[in-house]
Amino acid sequence: MARSSQKAYNGSMQSTPKVSVIIITYQRAQGLVELVKQIKSTFRPDTEILISINGDDSHTELELQKIENIYFEKIQSTTPARARNLLAKKASGDYILFLDDDISLSKNYYQNLISHLNNNVDVIGGPDQTPHNSSFFAKVLGNTLKSPFSTAHTLFRHARTRITSNVDENRLILCNFCIKKDIFNKFQFDEYFYRNEENVLIHQLQDYNLIYDPYLFVYHERKSHPFKLIRAIFNSAFFRAQSFKLYPKSIQIIYFVPSITLLLLLFLPSLSVKTVFASIFLSASLLSSIIIAGLIQAPFALIYQIIINITYAIGFIYGLCKKLPNEKKWKTQSIKS
Repeated sequence: MARSSQKAYNGSMQSTPKVSVIIITYQRAQGLVELVKQIKSTFRPDTEILISINGDDSHTELELQKIENIYFEKIQSTTPARARNLLAKKASGDYILFLDDDISLSKNYYQNLISHLNNNVDVIGGPDQTPHNSSFFAKVLGNTLKSPFSTAHTLFRHARTRITSNVDENRLILCNFCIKKDIFNKFQFDEYFYRNEENVLIHQLQDYNLIYDPYLFVYHERKSHPFKLIRAIFNSAFFRAQSFKLYPKSIQIIYFVPSITLLLLLFLPSLSVKTVFASIFLSASLLSSIIIAGLIQAPFALIYQIIINITYAIGFIYGLCKKLPNEKKWKTQSIKS
């Protein structure tokens, strides 16, 4: 877990909005405890920290019992979206800050956040970055996520660019997402979505000003196990497709590209055409890998790009084919983490 050398909060509590921090966790006690300590040492003293243990996790429960002045609850395993909605009902702050349990905060994170909240913003967020002390392959994956051949428009969730207003879900990520509580109460997360629930929420917030600040970034642990990475990509693609079916106006053609490419490679009748098509894709991906990751990381980044695109294509096709459940089921369905 990356650590920062932030200074403790020394501002006026009367002059700054109150923040409620919401974290959903499951079997990540060590990183979670480090994050809570970081919040308590750098945020306003009366910052509300609310944590939901999403499933059977006695170790995390024991660790949280050792920390004073936090609220945590243990719930039956459900979608993270539902767990966040339940905690948000208990929040008393002016703003709700959603953080993941495997992130750490960048230097001066709170000062950057509060500078926006003092200006009465509706929604503010920033990118995630790979921790400096990550393994070689974690750093390769972090760079791969910044490639348009891996993440299309959502590369801006992982790349630090410039402060931008009126943004959409291509730039905002749920592990680092702050919203006015009264606005969130009007919409909340769709509880059916196991991943990408912020996409659905952000689509409903287009009448509000959503701001992206590259200085408001967090360090986010990258998936260490190939199966965990594949599962995350598959679920992201599946729920992206489901969100397009739910909100057709949110459709962006670029997210169909991996599936179309895979289908063409599988069903084009001519082997020579397939070869040319695959060669063009691999050459462009390799060039992108070299530019973003460098020569040493490029071959491994290319492998990651291939894994990401194939997995995403399969998940997206499945999401397009699978019917949306009815509304009653959305509100009661429980999906294990």
